[in-house]
This record gives sequence, C-alpha cells and structure tokens, in this order.
Amino acid sequence: MFEAHPPAIKKIDTPEVRRSGIVITGGYPDDILTEDCATDQNTGTEQLYVEGRDGIATRIETDDFISDWEPLSLSPNGRFAVVSVYLKNVPQAWAEYQDEILHRYVLEHRRMSEYSSVRQYMLLDTSKKKLQPLVDAPISFGTMGATWINDGQSLVVSGSYLPLDVADSEARRQRARLAFVAEVSLPDRRYLPITSRALITQQWNNSTGTLILQEPEEATAARFAYQKRGLAWQETPQGNTAGGVTHPEVILEEDLNTRPHPYRWDASQKRRPLFLDLNPQFSRLSFGRVVEIRWKATDGHEVVGGLYLPPDCQPGVRYPLVIQTHGFNKDRFWIDGPFSSAFAAQPLAAKGIVVLQVGGSAEAGQGENVTGTPEEGPREMAAYEGAIDHLDRRGLIDRDRVGITGFSRTVFKVGYTLTHSKYHFAAATLADGFEGGYVNYVLFQGVDSVGVNGGLPSDASLDLWLKNAPGFNLDRVTAPVRIEEYAYGSLLGGWEWFSGLSFRAKPVELIWIPFGTHLLVKPWERLVSQRGNVDWFDYWLQDRSDPDPAKKQQYQRWEAMRAQLSRMNQNPDRSLNHTR
Repeated sequence: MFEAHPPAIKKIDTPEVRRSGIVITGGYPDDILTEDCATDQNTGTEQLYVEGRDGIATRIETDDFISDWEPLSLSPNGRFAVVSVYLKNVPQAWAEYQDEILHRYVLEHRRMSEYSSVRQYMLLDTSKKKLQPLVDAPISFGTMGATWINDGQSLVVSGSYLPLDVADSEARRQRARLAFVAEVSLPDRRYLPITSRALITQQWNNSTGTLILQEPEEATAARFAYQKRGLAWQETPQGNTAGGVTHPEVILEEDLNTRPHPYRWDASQKRRPLFLDLNPQFSRLSFGRVVEIRWKATDGHEVVGGLYLPPDCQPGVRYPLVIQTHGFNKDRFWIDGPFSSAFAAQPLAAKGIVVLQVGGSAEAGQGENVTGTPEEGPREMAAYEGAIDHLDRRGLIDRDRVGITGFSRTVFKVGYTLTHSKYHFAAATLADGFEGGYVNYVLFQGVDSVGVNGGLPSDASLDLWLKNAPGFNLDRVTAPVRIEEYAYGSLLGGWEWFSGLSFRAKPVELIWIPFGTHLLVKPWERLVSQRGNVDWFDYWLQDRSDPDPAKKQQYQRWEAMRAQLSRMNQNPDRSLNHTR
C-alpha cells in the first residue's frame, strides 16, 4: 500500500480554455495558480494504491482527502489496512460530540467541493479494493494511534469517538464527551471499548496478549497495560504475562540527554545487551545539556519546557535566547526540537545560544479549550513572556537578545506575540503555518481565523479583528522576520506578513521551498531551513557571519535589512509612508 501525488493535468493553456475560460468551483488560489489550475475535486489529495503479488498497483477511489503526512498501516497478514482521511461530507449529527474544536469543524460553512478538518479512520480491504469507515465516528485531536493485534484479526485504535446510537443515556453522554481506545474486530468491524482515558496505543505483545497504551507526549508519558479477559478489557500490572511464555523484547531507551539506545531485554536471564548503536558518530560530538524547567507565565499559569544550554555554558554569563515552540517531551532525545522544519536546538546551542523548547501547561488538561478562541494568542504570549522573565531572573540570558520561532500552528501564536507583546524580540522566524489573518481568511475560508479573532471580519466583529489579528497590527513589529513557506500550495500563506512588512519598510525575507513538505524530510531542504535559521539567529543575536563564500549573498541581504532596521528605529513613522 502506498500514496502518490496525482498526475499533473494541464488545464490553462489548452484550446478549450482559450475559447471558453475556466469555471472554478472550489480549491484555494495558491493551488489554482501554482498547479496550473488543477480544479478537480481531488486537488491536493494524495492518491492511494494497493499493489498485489502480481506487481499491479490498483488505485483506491475515495472522495475524501488523504494527507501526505497521515500514517498508513498494513495488517500483518496483508488483508486489511487503516488510514485516516479528512472528510468531504461530514454528518451533521456529529455536532453532538462536545469537543469544542471538533464541533466548530463539523458546523463550519464549506463549499461543496472543499474538504473539512474532521478526520475519520478508514479501513481498506486489500482483496476487495474497498475503503469504508472503520468506526462511524470522528477522530479526536491529539491521541491518534493504531495497533494490529491477534495477527491482524483485530485493530486497536486510540483517539476515536464512538457512535452515539446507544439506548443507555449515560453511555451516550459519555460517548459525546470522550474519545476512546477501542478494539475493532475484522472483517465485521464490531468495536469493543477498552478505555476512555486519553491514551495512545503503542504496542502489542502477542505471546502475553498484552496491549500497551501511553499518555500523550505533552503529559508524563506513563505507560499502561491492558489484557482482554472474556468479553472485556481490563488494566493489568505491567509484567503480568497471564501465563504466557516470556520472550526477549526490544526496548528503546532515551531521555533529554541520552541518545536512543535499543536493548534486547530478556527477563528470564536479566540481560540488557546493547545490540545496535544507531548513531556511533554521536560519541565524537559535544551536545549541550538539556534540562526540564518550569516557570510562571505572565498570566499566572505554569508552563513546562526544555532548556538547551551551550556545551561550554559558563556560570555568570548571559547568553542570547531562542524560543522554540510547539511542544516538549522530557522522555525524548531531540536534537532539533519536535520537528525538523525550522527548529535547530542543538546546532543553535553549539553557537553559544540558549534554546528554550516550550511545552504546554504543567497541569495536564489546563488551557485545552482556548485553541481556536480569542484567548489562544494571549495565553501563549504569556508563556513566552514568563519564560523571558524567569531566565532573566536566573541571570542566564540577555533579554535584549531574544529570538523566537513559530512553525505550523504556532506561527499564529508567535505572530500574535510579535504584534501584541511589549517585550523586545531581536529576530523571529515564521515557518509554514496558520497565521490567523485576513488573507488566510479570504484565501482559505479558514474557520480558525474566525475563531481566534472573535468572529467574522465585518459588522460588530470588525473591531475585534482590528485589535486581535496579527496582520492588522504589523506596524508594531520591531524584529526582523524570516518567513518560510514549503510546497507549491503554500506560497500565499505568508504573503500578508511579507507584503505588509515590506510596505512598511520593515526587515523581512521570504524563503520558499517549492518542493518541500510541511514536515521537511529531504536533507537539502532541511539544510535550507535549519542551517538558514542557525545563521539567521547567530547574525541577529550575536552579530556573527559565517565566512563561507557560498553564503555571501545571504549576508548581503541581511546587511541591507540591518540598515533598514536602523532607519526604522531612527524614524518609526517613516515606514508608514514608504513606497518601494
């Protein structure tokens, strides 16, 4: 089973179009302009294929959107597969589910040809080449996962709501409020709830019949074992084999400062030999020490994160700071941060820069309902501001040399901070994400832009947009801004900031990686983003340039931007009347 990009279809320069023009029934402007007006209903979706033993690949038809970063999983016997999709047609009855984000996406107004942001697990029968819902219910946000058990006779999924077609009123209320971990038997697709706790399915031990579930990354990452007894699943102490034979297991050990080591654990012989060093070159590198820290946001809530210190960190020295966003996990050895797009924690630390990887609230579940509301930006801004105060009080950072990076969803949060905070930022990066502005609303009909700004940008809500929307407050930006956009269909996403800052003669540059994916994978594309950001923050926070001749033009651009910043600081009103 595999995904592939749809073939290019030339639609603009054809005799028919020259004669009759084009009727556009949906899609987004950047897709239409950059993909030669590919206005088919399946524009942007990946195509799904199954290839049999005969080597012939058959396309699986679907009206729903298949993303290139959603996982595919094939059963051990090859009979079934599971994939999550973004639905084109969402049952209105799903509005009864009480998750605020899901509720908003179910009810949002969309054109008939547009996909929703509501996801659902789909089951593929590889022999019949048929795709159908695994469970007649949507997926929640944050605990997705799938594990095959009993040699593929069943599938355990996490983060799935269950159908509301139950007679028991209390069970119905519970299903409306909570997503479940559930076993789905195949091929009849009958489901059996395992737990309504917010856990992610991790692995299955076939010899002991034990299912391992884990808390989400942002939480404590505790693990829980479940076994099926009769017709019900029950939690069991880990290590309880229920009479099964113990076999060696492969265990991966890592933490903030311990690189991943796979061990072969044999409980009967109490042995844990290291059978493979995944990264032997790491022994020749000096990594900065990473410590978990907690601090109070300026609005009072407590935040947790990871602090990357320079390898030669000296007491009493105040270092520059780069704030990276979008999550923290104390049990993972992250060189870059949570993603490879724009983030580069250890390389920045090696340049003598302290890096703070911002997580969520220290108290699990706190602040979950602010997403997609006017409180989302202010709450995250308070976390960044509180971190600066905390590290300044510790004597660790120079608060006049602070940079910040937003990626994906946190582009909006960082953009809001740059336009609303009274704290000084010396440089910023906004990488390939939702920015919550008017252009995003117009181009993508984004329900999230409406949510974070308090309503539609008209009538009574217009004043809220003028107050909240980052794009309407670009005059307040004082930091040089690096904008990164990936893939053909994303170029216009950063255009409001690029155009708005350029018009005001504020230092800004836009880096477009036209063949990149949202989560950058190809080594050269990652270097453009990650190495570019290391150079960017080293230049603006430490006034240092890489002498590599290949980077000459880069620093010439930045020198011109520095002169632009100097003029802006000398005469802040001049930027409003500047023309290019």
